[in-house]
Formats: sequence, structure tokens, C-alpha cells
Amino acid sequence: ADSRRSQPRSSCASTKVSHRRGAMRSVSLACHFLATSALQDGDNTIKAVVVKLREMLAKNDKQHDEERTKYAKFKCYCDQNTEQKTQEIADAAQVLSETSADLDRLRASNGEKSSEKAEMEKELEDAITAIKQAVELRSKQNKEYLVRLT
Repeated sequence: ADSRRSQPRSSCASTKVSHRRGAMRSVSLACHFLATSALQDGDNTIKAVVVKLREMLAKNDKQHDEERTKYAKFKCYCDQNTEQKTQEIADAAQVLSETSADLDRLRASNGEKSSEKAEMEKELEDAITAIKQAVELRSKQNKEYLVRLT
């Protein structure tokens, strides 16, 4: 029975569960000794105690196996979940890095576009001023022409 317990029951081969079994072995040896003694003496009280101790030992073994199985499953879950979360964090860090680079690039582009806009607004103001001057000059030349014709 002890060699069966040394093998993990979980699908995760790396899961190892260790429990102290010395006390239970001592109880088992005591039960065996008392049982042998009780059978020889025919004492029912000791026999009942030995039976009760054996029942307790069997119950403890069953609980041990159940807890070991549960722990192994939980350990596998934790290992797999840790692996998955680590990958998700790495992916999110990559996306964050790419997004940060895009943001920096867009900010630089925004600065360039703002400079271009300012230059175009200046050129537009210069063009409007030039048009006004041309209109004034043309109007003045037109008046002079009309005065010459009359």
C-alpha cells in the first residue's frame, strides 16, 4: 500500500505529495501486537480496541489518498494557471510596448502636422495680403485708366 502512495495520482508528473506516516505505522504495529496478544488471551476488550484502531487507520489511509489526489489536482491547476497567466502578461507587455511606440510616433507626427499647419496658415495670410494688395493696385490702375479715357 505504501509503494502505491509514493506514485502521484495526478496527470502532472512533477506533483509530489509527502506526508508523515511514522505515527500511523506505529499505531499499525501496536494494533498488530495487541491483536496477536488479544487472540492469544481471548480478551474481547482489547480485540475491540484493535478493531477500532484498524478502522481508524483505514479511514486515515482513505482520507490521505483523497487529500493527496485533491492536492495533486490543485497543484496541476496552479502550475497550468501560472503558465497561462505568465504568457498573458508577456503578451500584454508586448502590446503595451507596441502601443507606446505607436503613441510616440503619432505624437511626433502630430508635432510635424502642427508645424505644417502653422506654415500653411502663414502662407494663407501672406496670400490674402498679396491678393488685397493686388486688388487695391488693380483698382487704382483701373481708376487711372478710366480717368484717362474720359
